Amino acid sequence: MRASVIRVLALLLVLGFFQGWFGVVAVLLIALAYEVVGASVGTLWASAVVALAAAPLVTVVRVLVLRPLVGAPSAQANVAARGLVSFALALAVYAAVAELTATRRQLAPEATADPPRLRRPRPPHATPGDRPVPAPRQG
Repeated sequence: MRASVIRVLALLLVLGFFQGWFGVVAVLLIALAYEVVGASVGTLWASAVVALAAAPLVTVVRVLVLRPLVGAPSAQANVAARGLVSFALALAVYAAVAELTATRRQLAPEATADPPRLRRPRPPHATPGDRPVPAPRQG
């Protein structure tokens, strides 16, 4: 619990400094998803990739729909893309820090048990049903 609080506070300070209020809101949303809801680190990484991939698409769609290439509509498209990229970077930073701290996920019980002992294979004649029959003596 303590590591989670320290992680959230540190990221609030860092992303709040670099991204402003948007960084603070992003960290709070991501912390809610990871710490409270229980989303995995892989989900955070996948969401970061999807948000980064969506940023150019938002720009293209907004410009194609609104037509003017210069002016307020295209600037609004750039702001939306910037917001997606900022959120994607916040997701990636939170996922990386969560992986490095790794306090929430415990090892499975199988991973902590003693490993099975390996036995030497028996020679083929050592099994009861496959013993070689001695040849009759001549003489």
